[in-house]
Amino acid sequence: IRRTRFDVALYLAINALLVRGLVAPEITSAMLLPLVILLPVLALRDKTTAAAFRADHYYLALVALWYIGTPGDAWIAGNKVVWFGVWFWAATSKINQHFPSIIAVMLTNSPFIPAAIHRRLFKNFPDDMRPSTTAATLAHFGTLAEYAFPIVLILSAGGPLTPYALIAMVLFHSFIAGNAPS
Repeated sequence: IRRTRFDVALYLAINALLVRGLVAPEITSAMLLPLVILLPVLALRDKTTAAAFRADHYYLALVALWYIGTPGDAWIAGNKVVWFGVWFWAATSKINQHFPSIIAVMLTNSPFIPAAIHRRLFKNFPDDMRPSTTAATLAHFGTLAEYAFPIVLILSAGGPLTPYALIAMVLFHSFIAGNAPS
């Protein structure tokens, strides 16, 4: 893809609007409307930049903020619904036959998992590289955890379980990010 000056200007405008929102004493629907309009334009012109913005996640939250406006705490409820949906469908996408294979390879590449465990992630390493029962169990546990965090967060409504669920969620995803090969 060859980016034009318009693409660069669009990218800069979006970033400027985001910074403006970060430093504003109050965010209004009028401040969010240009982002609601410009992000889809960016996505149509440059899929790579739109993917980097994670528009598939953050655009939904942005639309919830814009649509609901700023009266009271309604924007919090709207974004809870958005993020619950993102997490629920992310967990649902892992209910398939290939996710245990992903877990086996991810953990084999992990700097945190001892080498002695690597072989146990496969049926008969190196002759049969299909995921083992151990890998399948870990995959199912990860899927269950990914369902549990948003359910606890949405039901706890800022109660005493909320900080624990948030900490668990951060640790869960830090572990996943830490296992990405470099």
